[in-house]
Amino acid sequence: MRLLRFPWAAQWLRYPSSFRLPEERLEDESKVVTVRHESLGVVVAICPWNFPIMLEDGLLGTSIVTSLIVSCVASVVIPKLISLLRNTVSPLRLIPGPLINKLSSWPLTMATLRGTSHHFTRNLHRRYGPIVVLAPGILSVADADEIRRVIRTQDWPKSEAIYGNFRQDPARPTLLAYTDKKAYGRRKRLMSAMFGIGNIRRMQSVMRQCVSVAELRLTRACAEAGAEPAVVDMLQLIHGLAVDIIGVTTFGRSLGVVETGSHPLPTRLKTGLKLAAWMQLMPWIRRLPLLPTRDPYIDGFTRDTVHGRRCRPRDPEATDLLQGLVDASSDDAGSEFRTSDVQDESVVLLTAGSETTANAELFTLVLLTRHPDVLRRLYAEVDAWYPPGSKRETDCGYSLAGMLLLQACIDEAMRLFPGQATGSPREASRDEKLLGFRVPRGTTVFPSTQEAHLDARAWHSPEAYDPDRWLVPVDGSCRPFWPFSGGSRVCIGKHFALQEMHLTLVGLLRRFYFERVPGQEERTVFRVAQQLAGGSYWMKVRMRWGYI
Repeated sequence: MRLLRFPWAAQWLRYPSSFRLPEERLEDESKVVTVRHESLGVVVAICPWNFPIMLEDGLLGTSIVTSLIVSCVASVVIPKLISLLRNTVSPLRLIPGPLINKLSSWPLTMATLRGTSHHFTRNLHRRYGPIVVLAPGILSVADADEIRRVIRTQDWPKSEAIYGNFRQDPARPTLLAYTDKKAYGRRKRLMSAMFGIGNIRRMQSVMRQCVSVAELRLTRACAEAGAEPAVVDMLQLIHGLAVDIIGVTTFGRSLGVVETGSHPLPTRLKTGLKLAAWMQLMPWIRRLPLLPTRDPYIDGFTRDTVHGRRCRPRDPEATDLLQGLVDASSDDAGSEFRTSDVQDESVVLLTAGSETTANAELFTLVLLTRHPDVLRRLYAEVDAWYPPGSKRETDCGYSLAGMLLLQACIDEAMRLFPGQATGSPREASRDEKLLGFRVPRGTTVFPSTQEAHLDARAWHSPEAYDPDRWLVPVDGSCRPFWPFSGGSRVCIGKHFALQEMHLTLVGLLRRFYFERVPGQEERTVFRVAQQLAGGSYWMKVRMRWGYI
C-alpha cells in the first residue's frame, strides 16, 4: 500500500492510495476530524480547513486542487493586497519609521520571534525619535508626557489587537487580557480583596517557608564547597523560589522546584509564555492544526486542583489566592466567573507572578554584584535592621517601611530592566493626536517603559546604575517610572511582588555573601517579560558570619 504525502499538509494528512473516501465537510474549523474506513481499519485525519477533501485513485481530484488554489487566493493573497493598499494611504505613513514597517509587520514579527522586540524598539527610537511605527497599525511612544497621558491621565484601554490573542479562551479573558473597561472593572472588583495589603501580609509565613528552603539549599552548597565559595546558578534558584512561592500562595502547596530542581508545570508554562508572545503578533498560530487551545497538562493540573479544593471542607484560615478565586466562582448559567476562569486566572498568576518577580530579584542581585560598593552598603543596612545572630523573622512590613537602600536597589533594577520593557500596549478608542501626529482609532500604541526610564530629561546619567537617585526626595508623581504600568491597569499584584522581593532578598542577604562570576551572558530577551538571555547565571556564594 503506497502512502501519499501532500506538502501542504504533510504533518497532518496521510492517505493510503488504495481506497476512496467520501466527501467530508468540516463543521468545526478549530478541530482535526478523523474518518475511519471500516473495511480497511484505516484512520484518516482531515485538517481543519472548511473545504471538501476527496481521494480519486490515489490522487487529489482536480476540482479539489482548483478549490484549494482559489481558497488560498481568496483568503490570503487578496486580503494581503488590500491591506498593503490600505497601509500606503494610512495616516500612520506620516509618522517616522522605516518604510518596510509601515507596509509589513514582518520586521516586528521576526524581532518578536527572536525575543528582541525591546531592542528593535529601542533602536528605532534612537534613530527616528520619540514616536515610531513598529508595524502597520502599531506605534511606539517614548515621550514621558505622552506615555503618562496614555496610561494614566486618559487611561487608554488595552489593545484588542494584542491582548485579544493573549487568551486561552478568546470569549473569556483573564484580568490581564481584558480590553473592555467595564468588564475589566467587574473582574478587578471580584479579585481586588485577594490582593489587599491585609491578605498579602497574611501570606508572609508561607512565603518565608519557601525562602528557608532556598536558604537551606545554599547552606548545603556552601558546606560542600568547604573553604572555597560555592558557585551556584542563581537564575535557577531565584526562578525556582518564585515558582514555589506563587505555587503555595496560589494553589496552597509548594511545587518543590527549589528542592527537586524541576516541576512539569513551570516547564510547560515557560513554553506557553513563548507561544503567547508569538501569538500576540501572529494570531494565525492559534489556527494551526493539532495545536490545543489549552495545554493538556496545565489544564488537568489546574482543574484537579480547583476540584480538590471544592471537595474539601472550607478552611476559614485559608489565605491563599486559590480559595478566594474558588469562593468567587460559579458554574451557574450566566456566571461571569466559572471554573474555567479560575483555572485561567491561576495560570496567569503563576506565570506573571513568578516570571516578573523572579526577574526583578535576579536583576537586583546581578547589579549589586556588579557594584560591590553598593552591595557592602546594603549589607550594612540589612545588619542594622536584622543584626547578625538575631532570631527575628524577616518581616516585610518592618523592612519595607525603613530599608530605604534596599528599596532603592530594587527600584533601580526595575528602572534599568523593566519587566514590561516595551510597555503594556494600549489602543486609541477614537482618533487621537500624539506628538502632533494623527493616530486613527484602533491604532495600537506601545508606551515604551524602557525609553521613559532612560530619558535624560528626567534622569541624570540615565544609563548608569545609581540607587542613590532614589534616596533624594522628589515628587514621585513627576518621575516617569512605571514598572507596574499605571492608571486603572496598574498591576494588581504590585504589593504581592514587593513583599516577595523583600522577603527573598533580605532573607538571602542576611545569611550569604554574593560575588559576581565574570564572563557570563548578560544580554536580555523579551518574551512577555524581560529576562536574561542565558538559561543560567552563576554567582559565588559564602555563608555570612553569625549564621554558620
